[in-house]
Amino acid sequence: MANKWTTLEESWEILDQLADPYVGIVRREYRKLRDVDDIWGHSYGAHGTDSNILFGVPSNSYNGGGSANPAAARLAAIGETVERYSAAYLPLNSDVVCFGTQKDLIKEGKSVIGFDKWEMYAVTQYEDPNFPHDRWNEDTKLWWRKGHIAENNEEVWTPAQLIHIANYTEWPGDPNIGHATSNGLACGITYQEAAISGLFETIERDAFMLTWYNKLSLPKIDINTSP
Repeated sequence: MANKWTTLEESWEILDQLADPYVGIVRREYRKLRDVDDIWGHSYGAHGTDSNILFGVPSNSYNGGGSANPAAARLAAIGETVERYSAAYLPLNSDVVCFGTQKDLIKEGKSVIGFDKWEMYAVTQYEDPNFPHDRWNEDTKLWWRKGHIAENNEEVWTPAQLIHIANYTEWPGDPNIGHATSNGLACGITYQEAAISGLFETIERDAFMLTWYNKLSLPKIDINTSP
């Protein structure tokens, strides 16, 4: 039998402790105004603490959450602040990162999601002399981050700068191969809830981009189906 999803009340007991003007990951909170043509929901903003103080890398400062429930909107804002703060931490002195080329890792028997699996940018972008990101290949030395394949939980390694929300210059010796975003990043009360939420967000963003790039018409929604 599957465990139940954490309730709003249980989540509040945990996440509320992370918001404090002096020692919290969330240092400031504020309600956001709803414009005249916005949906009838609640929007909450959260200002994160300066992660430079603790581990020397800046994290995303302004975050937010929305929901039909004001308490859930606040918790979403706290959760988003925590997830981005956590992703700014670079575990350089640990066994979850390593430095080397894709060839090196494969020789060591590691499974990788390498340059041949990532589709980063268009050829025309790389040809632009002002484009900030470099091409990379199996001989490019990078920091790699250990993770697990969602389908079977097998160990896999991929470039760390594409996972952690930190400037590539924070990874010693890394070339600038791409820009990391928070797509697929999630905070959860349990590991399973965080993982599922991250997967859902990845699917959501993928569907949006497929629709955008293919210029597809969106399905019509009957507004009378929702209060």
